[in-house]
Amino acid sequence: TYGLLLLGGMSPHNKDWLYEVEKALAPIFDNCIVHEYAHWSSAAPEIDLEHELHAVRGQIRDSHNYVIFAKSAGVVLSLKGIAESTLRPQACLFVGTPLGFVRQYGHQVDEWLKSLKVPARFVQNAHDPAGSYHELDHYLRQHLPWPHYKLIELPGETHKYDDMAELKHQTAKLMHSLQQ
Repeated sequence: TYGLLLLGGMSPHNKDWLYEVEKALAPIFDNCIVHEYAHWSSAAPEIDLEHELHAVRGQIRDSHNYVIFAKSAGVVLSLKGIAESTLRPQACLFVGTPLGFVRQYGHQVDEWLKSLKVPARFVQNAHDPAGSYHELDHYLRQHLPWPHYKLIELPGETHKYDDMAELKHQTAKLMHSLQQ
């Protein structure tokens, strides 16, 4: 039995989308936790990774078997949390990994990826402006020594991931790999 932790992107527009994702994925899990970032309800323009990791740790305190579903800045937050052992998911599904954001803010994702030792699926639009499928493929080959990840290319030229059926399909495949 697994729970699901959902982490969105940096923009407050992600909030409604994240609840749509929760609705789509809820049948696969025993429980779901949607984490709302502090800056979504304040005037702050950017995510505070330290603050959010502390808040998430409080939300998942009693969860042992959980999977992370994260988009964009949520991917960065997840990888930082895993590297620091704040987060200990059984598996991860990452959509829209934001390589531009990583470079812009100097996040040490290349180092954090070395701590990713659970099944992971990276879902990326072919021409996502935050980082294309090919850029991410190259980046992961360079920095992710863990062989048990899959990179899935979706058609698209945006940073939007609105195909709920596809997200549910990828999540189901990830869960299937856990149960083998």
